[in-house]
Amino acid sequence: VREAPTSGFSGAAWRISAGGESGAREAGRWAGSRAATPRSVTRAPQARAEPQAARADAASVLVVEDDGISRRILTQLLKASGYATDSAASGEDALRSLESRPAPRVALVDLDLPGMDGMELIDRLGERDPATIPVLVTATDEESLDAAIRRRRVLYVRKPVDFNGLLRLLTDL
Repeated sequence: VREAPTSGFSGAAWRISAGGESGAREAGRWAGSRAATPRSVTRAPQARAEPQAARADAASVLVVEDDGISRRILTQLLKASGYATDSAASGEDALRSLESRPAPRVALVDLDLPGMDGMELIDRLGERDPATIPVLVTATDEESLDAAIRRRRVLYVRKPVDFNGLLRLLTDL
């Protein structure tokens, strides 16, 4: 078992999964909330990067995450980086969606999903298409993680996810 090199934190968008005051501010920003806060300085409009079209060489990625905000942010960031990306809120939803689509090249799967847990989903995805590369995404403690991955070697990344590190990992796969 090896941890993918994304454990350092650098993505502001992922602060929301860590909670706290900065997380609440970021959650509002990403969820579209427009709380009225007085400002003494007016900011110039910021140019937004247009999402890139899916690159021909980019892997397709399935994001399976029960937290709606984290799922939406990760999906949007991957799409903006040129990855063909689908998402699901549970293992069951992921398997249903794959009945009508080809299997993804990479599956980013939360360990603690409602219903079917992340390791069971990874097993089912492997049965469906052994070429799918699973990457477990987790915030669980070491003991629980060791127990979960004891029967199957799998890459994993820790939450909060370092998005730049995740992009490097996807490039290497």
